[in-house]
Amino acid sequence: MSPYQAITLDFKLVDEPKTQADLTYSITPTTISITDTGRGARSVTNDIEAVLRKIEYWHQGSVANFELTILDPDGKPVSRSL
Repeated sequence: MSPYQAITLDFKLVDEPKTQADLTYSITPTTISITDTGRGARSVTNDIEAVLRKIEYWHQGSVANFELTILDPDGKPVSRSL
């Protein structure tokens, strides 16, 4: 096989997505409940895209069909359109 026809595979791991929010979460077959700990540089709601990418990375699948519940550090629901 000539060098121009060779296939090269790169097995480097993809870096874990970074978030500026600090959170805990739980997941069921239909719902993801995210609690903002208040210890991050940003709130979960202000960093939601990165937070969801991180959860997708951890679970190796889309979260598009899940219902989201976001709680503030006191455990109260956050009302904000995503």
